[in-house]
Amino acid sequence: MAIVFRTRAEEIALGMTLLGLFFSSVLYGLALSQLYTYYKRFPRDPLSVKVLVCDLSSILDTISVILECHACWYYLVTTGPMTLAVWSLNAELVVSMFISGIAEAFMTYRVWMLSGRQNILTCGLLCFGLLHFISGEISAAEFLELSRFAKFGSVKIPSVLRLGSASLCDTGIAVSLCYFLQKKRTGYKRTDEIIDHLMLFSINSGLITSVASIA
Repeated sequence: MAIVFRTRAEEIALGMTLLGLFFSSVLYGLALSQLYTYYKRFPRDPLSVKVLVCDLSSILDTISVILECHACWYYLVTTGPMTLAVWSLNAELVVSMFISGIAEAFMTYRVWMLSGRQNILTCGLLCFGLLHFISGEISAAEFLELSRFAKFGSVKIPSVLRLGSASLCDTGIAVSLCYFLQKKRTGYKRTDEIIDHLMLFSINSGLITSVASIA
């Protein structure tokens, strides 16, 4: 078997890819445990919510992890050339855009309900979410056509739009949820504690992902 020599930069890139797979696998396991807990605690939720947010998202998460495993196998086991972008990397980006789109649409719906159905705010968040989805799919299509990492730098505009719109959408959702939840305070300790937990969840699910997108 021929020995494949990697440059230092390639080793770092492969290491980051492998670490990304590790973290994705851990988060995937947590997502499955949350899915099980959700079905146990909220059996009476609408079927549409269960199918769209839970079942569909869990299926897409599974596909995403499988594609990441394929990419790592290609580069680390079959020692594929680092200059070529394996198809599963681009496919994973497509799947990730669908996962993000579902999550952002659902969270925007929650903002719409909490805000008393304010259409202007909701439309603004939906526009950022739609821009995020479309620019992500365009990026994946152009990456697939280029096929080489060295040429990926030419896909700047869709990539910037994808990351920027994701940050704006996630931040807007988190800030909106915190604002409208704050207005729901009643002065009762138990109710306010629940609102505090919901606000903390909104910050964790929105602002942190926004910072990660910018980074």
